[in-house]
Amino acid sequence: MDIHKKHDQDQAERRTAVESVRGSLAAEGLKATAEYDADAERYVSGDLTADELVARAERRHRKAPQPGTQ
Repeated sequence: MDIHKKHDQDQAERRTAVESVRGSLAAEGLKATAEYDADAERYVSGDLTADELVARAERRHRKAPQPGTQ
């Protein structure tokens, strides 16, 4: 397979995964943060791995105050 074709296919698969996450959030009445959206675009373009994307989201989540715990 041509390297460019493989890159395009990988990018399309990553885009599908990101859109699936956004759809799941919407189904729960939630919306992704601007920070997640920026990281997700970096993931789609290949600048972040899936593990890095998840780790960044988890770090942000741990830093955010939880409802009722302030």
